[in-house]
Amino acid sequence: RVLREQVTSLYATSGSSTLADTLLAWALCAFFYWRLRDPMVLAWAGMHFLQLMRYPRMAAYHRDPHAAERSAFWARRQCQELFVYSTVWGLAPWFFMPADDLPMTALLMLLMLGLSSAGVPAVAPRWPSVLCFVVPMTVGLSSALLWRADGVHVFLAAASALHLGATLHFARQQH
Repeated sequence: RVLREQVTSLYATSGSSTLADTLLAWALCAFFYWRLRDPMVLAWAGMHFLQLMRYPRMAAYHRDPHAAERSAFWARRQCQELFVYSTVWGLAPWFFMPADDLPMTALLMLLMLGLSSAGVPAVAPRWPSVLCFVVPMTVGLSSALLWRADGVHVFLAAASALHLGATLHFARQQH
């Protein structure tokens, strides 16, 4: 019964969160491409678009007449989908974070950490969902920042890792 309620809660916001994510990703890509003229922005936009193709799999939950009895299945499906989603976002800094434009790097970091923080309440009912949503995105960001290996980027990587720890701590308190 508890799992059923958790799964219902997880799928309740899938439509609005998908729309918000799509608008954010496309706005981000438009702005970054306008500023950087980096074709990797378009490559990531294509990858993000392709990952949107998996949403009919998630929407199938709402059409499943036996969804309540199949809560474990839908919980696993939702974790898989969140992992794919978060991994795509985690690849964004590897695709187009500029090496020599700190304001654009900070903007990308702000948007990704904001996305991570804003999405946690929607996935907080299940701890595995929190991990699948937050970890790949933030680890992708932190590792790309760390890869730059200069003092500022290492500091930003550490800050994003601390943000990850704090986000996980607060999400865990929801249980």
